[in-house]
Parts: sequence; C-alpha cells; structure tokens
Amino acid sequence: MVIRLPRTKRIEGTSLIIVPVSKLLLDNANPRIPPTQGQKDAFKYMIRGQWRTIQPLAKSIAENGYDDFEPLLVMSADDGNYVVREGNRRLTALKMLLYPSSIPREFKKERKLIEEFSKTARDLERLKRIPCSVTDRPSSVRIMDRRHGGEKGGAGVVAWGSLPNARFRRSNGELVPELDILDEIVASGKLSEQAKEAYYVGDFTLTNFSRLVIDQKDSRKRLGISIENGKVRYVGDKETILDALATIADEVATKKINVNDIYYAEDGLRYLDKKLGEGVSLYDPDRAPSEPDVVDDVDGPRSPVDELRDEQPGEPPESTEKKKIKKARRTALISPDLVIPDFHNERKAEALFDELKRLDLDRSSTKPGFKYVASLGFRTFVELSADAYADRHGIPTYTENSKGRRRDRQLMEIITDVCKDLKKRHAEDPTLEIDDEALDRAIELNTHSNPDNILLTYELNKCVHSRGHHPSIDGMRTLWDRMEKSLVAMWRYM
Repeated sequence: MVIRLPRTKRIEGTSLIIVPVSKLLLDNANPRIPPTQGQKDAFKYMIRGQWRTIQPLAKSIAENGYDDFEPLLVMSADDGNYVVREGNRRLTALKMLLYPSSIPREFKKERKLIEEFSKTARDLERLKRIPCSVTDRPSSVRIMDRRHGGEKGGAGVVAWGSLPNARFRRSNGELVPELDILDEIVASGKLSEQAKEAYYVGDFTLTNFSRLVIDQKDSRKRLGISIENGKVRYVGDKETILDALATIADEVATKKINVNDIYYAEDGLRYLDKKLGEGVSLYDPDRAPSEPDVVDDVDGPRSPVDELRDEQPGEPPESTEKKKIKKARRTALISPDLVIPDFHNERKAEALFDELKRLDLDRSSTKPGFKYVASLGFRTFVELSADAYADRHGIPTYTENSKGRRRDRQLMEIITDVCKDLKKRHAEDPTLEIDDEALDRAIELNTHSNPDNILLTYELNKCVHSRGHHPSIDGMRTLWDRMEKSLVAMWRYM
C-alpha cells in the first residue's frame, strides 16, 4: 500500500513529497549507464544494461506492491518535473509496468514479460504516485557516495556477513544446519572467548565453517555429522564431536584457517588428518540411522595436479587394514561438492552450473557428444558469470561509436576488468574471502602474455566456432580448476 505522505519540513537537506511517476525523469548522468542526452536513450540503456536486475524487481513490485520505506531521491527540474538521483532502477521498473507500450521495439522479449507482470499486478493505480525525497545536488552526491561508495568504516552501507545472513534466513523459516551446530557449540561452553566474541558481534565467517562441516560430504561424515531433512544428527560420541567442532570453530573465528586452506574437498580431509589424526573418523556406524545420510564417493573440486595422482592400472589395491578415505576421480567438469549459494535470479547460469556438475565426461568414449556439450556449456557459463557481475558493478560490456552503433567487448576484456574489480574490493575490505592469486591466474588466462600461452577465451571459442576442434576432457578440467575460485567469487560478491 502506498503511504500518502504529507509534505514535511526539510530534514538534512531533504523533504518528502508524493510525485506522479509521469513527472519523474531518469538521470542522464546515472553512473549505471553511459552519458545520455535524452529520456528515451536513458530508458533504453537502463533496460539494456540493467535488465537482469530490473526483471526480478518489476516482478516483485507487481506481486507485492511498491515498498515505501525508501523514497526515491530526486532534484527539482524544469516544468514541475523531478530528476531521480537515486532509484533509477526502481523508476525504470515502474515505468515499464505502468507503460509497457513505451518499451522500445528492440526489447520484444522484455516487453512481453513485463506485459504479463503488468496484467497480474496487484494495483497499478497505486503505483502511479510514489514518495520521493527532494534534495539538492551536493546533498545527493553525499548520500549516493555513502550508499554506493563502500562501507567507509561504517559511515556507508554495511553489508551483512555470512553469520547475520544465516540468522536472518533461519528466522524466516529456512533450515540452516551449520548455524544450528554453531549455536550448540556456543551453548556447550566449549568455544574460546575470542571465538565467542566473533559469534556475538556477527563477525564469524560461517561460510568457511559450513564448507568443511556441511558442504564437503566426506569431511562431514568423518566429523560424525548426519543431515536428515535439514536437521543435524550426531552419529558418534556427541561430546567428542562437539570438541572437534569447537576446535574448528575457534580456528575459523581467529582466522587460523581461511577458505584457501579448506577450499578443495581433499584440503578439508588433510585438515582433519591434522586435527583428528590421519584417517581417523568420529563416525560410529553402530549409531547410524536406518537410512543414513548418503555420502557420495566423489570428492570436491580437484586441482590440476590431482589428474596425475589417479591410480594407474596394475598397481596393487590399497590395503583394507588401513583406515583411509579413498579419493575418487571426479567425472564431471565441476565437482558435485562445489556450491554457489546464490545465483541472483540468473536461472540460465544456475541451470548450466547444475548440468556441468552432472554430465559424466568419462562416458565420452561411448557418448562423444558429452564433451562438446560440456565445452559449450563451460564457455556460456563463463560469459554469463562475467556479464552478470559486470552489469551489477557498472563494468561496460559493450562500446558505442559516434553513430551510436553498439559493439560487444571481447569476453577476455570483461573477465579481466571483473577480476581487477574484485581485487580492488578485496584491497578496500580485507575481510572479503577473495583469493587474489586466483584472480591473478584468471587475469593471466585472459591476456596474451600469460606464461602458459593458453588463452581461456580462445580455447573456449574454438569449441564454438571451429569445426575441426575437438576439446580435451582433461584440458577442460584444468581450465575450470584455474578459473573456479574467480568464478565463485563473481557470484558470491555479485
């Protein structure tokens, strides 16, 4: 429901008023789009460059109504109109919903989808007038910088970390077993004072803890943890298991281990070897449920060196007397253990990611089409990842000449700019779990001067454009392993 706010006296350079959407103008100097001269161009560029985020926003407004809690920030213009300084995505979504016929013809698919949203919208009439906060240019610059210019030591917008995010999800009915485990450790009194402080202030990196005790299936089983319908069950001596988990939580909280130490599944197992003893497992089969948590025999993402570690034909079988955990060779391009929690409504990328985790490349001898499908999917996923990040962070994906003709930038240029942006953000906020070395490797793979003389985009483009090119399965796995951390970072910090 739109709240009819009365005029109020100016507070910190602003005042609240209700403005018809028809009198609101897009900002031609909006940093999300190239500089434009008119409203038609600004509208077109907003749709072209921001559609990935405008689509779910328009759908949400149509289904749930417009949220009044954050008014658009506007400046007075000529003829009684107002220029929107902050909130151009919201204004674009509103204009599209209210006036679908104004969407340029070149956006046929977008227009068709918006028309469907508009037909089912709760109350279009109530969307025609929205609250705005009137300001001047200096005040708007200060406010926009505070909102988009980073945390600024707390003066800017401070994003939730993984622990507050998990608490929010659980408070809204989602099952978050890693948070349940952490809460139980705290309640047991086994956590150090320093780790408890990180827990209470929300500075605990829950994603690292979850990677080891939830996401990596073999590590989870060694720790005696079973997840049944989202609920935690300890399959072994509970006190011993909680002692081990408290040690892990302490080292996560105090940064003694970070994501790079446990990134691959085999890294997690090596870490447990150090903490529990080589091959030691806290899992007690006598306490297992009748239908225990299924643990796949496939380990998570393997580094390229692991291709050389597979057992060779003719080697004697491993002794059954040693309690070792056998590592299986991954058969798909992407390990089934790798998790990207949020694809930000990019359903095509999410579907490709899931398929590339399932497609068995080792069957290419009998299913030769598999490797071609995987190579095309790999290439498409890389481009979707880079483009999605670029769109959300103002990195141009195309250029225009003086005649307004558009030319898409090369993928290698976009990937390089995206990785440089992630490195810059990491330098500004060292708490972000970003691997600079992995980003450097990704940049090298997309520049002509890389030491291996392998261009990622060139190799992947050959899969698309060269009729005589036959991709190597091991080569694709190696390329994925070199790009994996960078691709995950793109989605994680989208």
